[in-house]
Amino acid sequence: MGQREKQKAATKLHILHSAARHLKTVGLTGASVSDVMSTAGLTVGGFYAHFGSKEDLADAVVRHTMTERRLMFLERFKGLEWKTRLRSALREYLTPAHRDDPANGCPLSMAAIEALHTPATASAFKEEFERFSQAFEAGQGVTGASAPREAAIGTLALMIGSMILARAAGQSAASDEILEATDAYGQTALEGFARAQRPPQAKAKR
Repeated sequence: MGQREKQKAATKLHILHSAARHLKTVGLTGASVSDVMSTAGLTVGGFYAHFGSKEDLADAVVRHTMTERRLMFLERFKGLEWKTRLRSALREYLTPAHRDDPANGCPLSMAAIEALHTPATASAFKEEFERFSQAFEAGQGVTGASAPREAAIGTLALMIGSMILARAAGQSAASDEILEATDAYGQTALEGFARAQRPPQAKAKR
């Protein structure tokens, strides 16, 4: 790749990072191309050298941010057996610190909302959510059983739904309670899934 191509790729990534900030904080629906480019410190004229339309950008940024977060998850919980992996994901996700810093957090909750309102992102969200589900099932660099699919999808659903509700409630006691209750419920549910997967103990010989 030549210097010009490298610069073009770097600029495109810069635009994606700017769009990701809008996606995670206020959503892309109400953001214009001018808003995204202004946040990136670039002119609107340069946008179309990288994307054909705002819809193309919306599709790309959902895929980019969800892939980035999925790979971060896989690396962080590398080598852990499935129950520990999913329990850790819940515990680290459902925190006031994450709730209060959406710009540097996971895009899943806002991407889900965006998919409801923007057809351009619906397909991207569906496909990337499936990849996320598979990552929660199989993990990375671990031997042994995969997580039950119901546990993987259920954990993701708890994380996304709880974060949407907690942010809607703002920084309040009610919001904190939502996070704490969801984490407690999820941990208990995962224990139940783990018990169901354990082979029955052999009866002791008399």
